[in-house]
Amino acid sequence: MIPGQHEPIVDGDGRATPRWYGYLRSLAVQAVAQVTTTPTFQALWGEMIGYGLLVRNSIGVPVFRKITGTAGNIIVTNADGSSGDPTVDLATLADSGAGALKAVTRDAYGRISGTKAATITGTAGRVSVANGDASAGLPTIDLATVTDAGGGTLQKTAFDTYGRKTGTSAATTTDLSEGTNLYYTDARADARVAAGITGKANTNAPAFTGLVNAANDAAAASGGVAIGSVYRNGSVLMIRVV
Repeated sequence: MIPGQHEPIVDGDGRATPRWYGYLRSLAVQAVAQVTTTPTFQALWGEMIGYGLLVRNSIGVPVFRKITGTAGNIIVTNADGSSGDPTVDLATLADSGAGALKAVTRDAYGRISGTKAATITGTAGRVSVANGDASAGLPTIDLATVTDAGGGTLQKTAFDTYGRKTGTSAATTTDLSEGTNLYYTDARADARVAAGITGKANTNAPAFTGLVNAANDAAAASGGVAIGSVYRNGSVLMIRVV
């Protein structure tokens, strides 16, 4: 019991009065008793059942927790820490074998932060592309088929080392090597004929005697002239063809 308010704490010799001494001593005894009866952390730990990361919940009660991951996204090894430090990793994804071309952007951590379609296309009438988005297989690129419009002119064409046409200009037969087929100009033809006549000239012209004289092939046939044989129509030599 607390001494009264007028009860002196010490006497004339500076010692505690009996009432205050008894009161203070009872407080000390109570404090010691409380300290010795309060369970230690080690005692509480020994009484807890289970494994995991020890935390205090919202109402101050110690509880065990363990780390978990989203199924199919995150895998956690040794989640409760009982066998070592927990480890967290990305789950392995199975390759579905499907997909399409995409343009992607990534943040500083390598995470995809944006995508958009990235289909390969070709210039109409020049380049054709099959399966441009790769959704059904590898894209293939080829030159587009050109319709033959007919017409055209003789052209000289220049190509680079890759076979690309780099220049054209009008061409004539002068630009073409003759090979074994010669180009017969009037001058060449006249010269060839003249040479043939000169080489075959014969001063002893054959004499045609006894030829059937007929006005035409029909009359020559009646006269017994065979097809391909010579007859005459007056002073003109004729060859029967029918």
